Amino acid sequence: LGEAMNLHWTDSSFITPVRTRRGGYLFKIPADMQMNRKSQEVPTTPALASLLDEVDHEDRTGWIFNPSPRRKWPRRLSADHVGRIITDIGEAAGVVVSDDGKFASAHDLRRTFGQRLADAGLPPRDLQAIMRHANLATTEKYYLRHRAVEQAERIAMYLGTHQQMKEKTVHAESTQTV
Repeated sequence: LGEAMNLHWTDSSFITPVRTRRGGYLFKIPADMQMNRKSQEVPTTPALASLLDEVDHEDRTGWIFNPSPRRKWPRRLSADHVGRIITDIGEAAGVVVSDDGKFASAHDLRRTFGQRLADAGLPPRDLQAIMRHANLATTEKYYLRHRAVEQAERIAMYLGTHQQMKEKTVHAESTQTV
């Protein structure tokens, strides 16, 4: 959410969109906004590219996301304030995300986004990049921990043993039914 609230059309001291040759976008993140103090370009999704494309070129100034406050407010909403609003919406909608009754928050939306990308089969390194994890182990811990069966099948396929495993499984199943 903090990154979304720091998206700016033109001010390179904030996160800015950069058009790719294929029509998508990368987000250029300046070094002073990074813990590692290195500038970075981060991929976005086609859905976000479409959303950005809906904005007329003459309107591409200022903040990309600039939500209006619920009450009269003298300055731009902070990411924390927007996060509280999203949590209030999750509570009002009755969206419970845990056994202890926790209502959906902005971070839950991030986790859902990451899990959907993982479930869709996005390669781990691409998922790591889009989730902005410094370490692949973080990506694996949160989004790829339930993938052992798929990984085993891919390993067998790449090592040429996939067909042998299938044949053994079919043979074992046929002998059990006899």
